[in-house]
Amino acid sequence: MNKKIYKALGILLFVVIAIAAFLAFIMQTHIAGTGGGYDGLGRTLSTPPLWAQTFVGREPWPGLGWRLFDSVWFFGGLYLAFSLYFKGDDE
Repeated sequence: MNKKIYKALGILLFVVIAIAAFLAFIMQTHIAGTGGGYDGLGRTLSTPPLWAQTFVGREPWPGLGWRLFDSVWFFGGLYLAFSLYFKGDDE
């Protein structure tokens, strides 16, 4: 029974992470003429500074802190989701 619970939790976590990543990176509302807007999570987007444009391009971004936070929860969440899913195979 625990195997099915671990697998279900892993799949559920993966789906939640995929939806959050879609909202954070894909869904964006741009305000014409300002270079900014909002992402799908409601965070204000702005034009990145020149040093950051070498890494993220000219597309609006929520800022360095949010970009780092997004990377941590995305990759950490994927690790946790796959760990839960494959833990169901181990038992």
